[in-house]
Amino acid sequence: MRPLIDFLHGKWFFRICYSVAAGLLLLAIGKFTQREWIRSEGETELAAAIAETEKADPNWRWDDLNAKRTRPPEGRNGADLLPIIKKQTPKDWGKKLLSEEWEAERNVPANARYSKEVIAEVRRECIAAKDAIATARRFKDYPFGFHSVELAPNPISTLIPYVQDARSIPMLLRWDVVLAVEDGDSPQTADTLLAMLNGSRSIGSDPLEIPQIVRRITRGLATRSLEWAMAQGELPEDRLALLQTAWASDAEEPLLLYAALGERASSDVLIFNLQSGAIEHRDFVGKDDEESTLGRLGWWGYRVRLSADRAQILRQGNQWVEFARKPIEEQVRARSTLRVPEIDEKHKVAAILIAMSDSGLTTLARAQWRSVAEMRCAAVGIACERFRLKHGRWPEALAKLAPDYLPAVPLDPFDGKPLKMKSLADGVVIYSIGADGDDNGGVLRRDSNIYGRDEGFRLWNVKDRRVPPPPRPKPSPDDEP
Repeated sequence: MRPLIDFLHGKWFFRICYSVAAGLLLLAIGKFTQREWIRSEGETELAAAIAETEKADPNWRWDDLNAKRTRPPEGRNGADLLPIIKKQTPKDWGKKLLSEEWEAERNVPANARYSKEVIAEVRRECIAAKDAIATARRFKDYPFGFHSVELAPNPISTLIPYVQDARSIPMLLRWDVVLAVEDGDSPQTADTLLAMLNGSRSIGSDPLEIPQIVRRITRGLATRSLEWAMAQGELPEDRLALLQTAWASDAEEPLLLYAALGERASSDVLIFNLQSGAIEHRDFVGKDDEESTLGRLGWWGYRVRLSADRAQILRQGNQWVEFARKPIEEQVRARSTLRVPEIDEKHKVAAILIAMSDSGLTTLARAQWRSVAEMRCAAVGIACERFRLKHGRWPEALAKLAPDYLPAVPLDPFDGKPLKMKSLADGVVIYSIGADGDDNGGVLRRDSNIYGRDEGFRLWNVKDRRVPPPPRPKPSPDDEP
């Protein structure tokens, strides 16, 4: 025991303590110096990335971006109709029409009539929602929409409830189209179809992914109703001209660009708020993941990397914006460049955000290509119908439509060549070769899960329109009481 006491009071003990203290101090100084070097390097990188972005897009920041968005004329904002329609629509409206048990009743061939049972149910539902339908019809005169999007401090948690409201418009007006056809009111049929398309346009140029994905979905539903209505009878030529102009115009709306601009700006807001402390890192990674993803103790050390993270995210956003500004045909040819960049494992926040953004924008890009192909085909299909109304036959080739019905035949996004037409025994089909790049002869993709079919728009000969409804499916033994 005595030797230990002597050692603790000896000079060697104090030398060891001084050495340890000096070592710890040097380590702290080294870590602090390294941290400041990382911060300085990151801030330099960020300044360069911001300069690059401002040179190409002076109004790239969130507030400036939204201030520059085009607003509809006073009193003509389609977005203003959405809360009114939501309030007027009965709860659980159309539940039976959209139920699984009625799937076979609902999904009849486009040129076939619905059964009497379906029409009776449609009438009941449309009477119940007559006020909502009357308001939704007003979309015919509201071709534009604008929503003021307020970002949450953590932009990922921004609420956009109006998107779900916009999704209800095609459901309401689809059945209004059915009744207009059933009642022989072709002008109202055309007007409601235009209202359906404009309902999707009410989303406008919202600079976020989800609204643009919903806009793509809802305009696709409007296109399906257009095809169905034209397979049931004849629409007035003047209304067809209006529909053709609307579909051709909306086909060229840069949905991907709207989303890419917003993703770049909102991601920068998120990282800035992490830097400033406006949001905690647990608000980004989640309470359950904060230990494994960044770690509470490691966050202080990681924060100096956020400037470099912002720079990487901003540059990746710039690549997406540049890509989204290309013509659709060039985007498709350049799709092999849509790859998530390799991010240094030390930059976890950048890796998470870039992966999320790339996944959503890649999905939207591919969906937009298909949507553009379909809508261009629809516009050409309307032109073919107008040609048939005047000449009593289909055009021998799409080139015959120019210049009286089309300025030129639109291009197929997937091969850059003019869209194709194929004559059928009961009509014609206008088509694009689709995402697989193979010409399947106009065999159309009608299920989003089917890959390897063409995109397009189907037209029937007049004698093959509005045929009797198919036989009702017989109930299986399990369904019988």
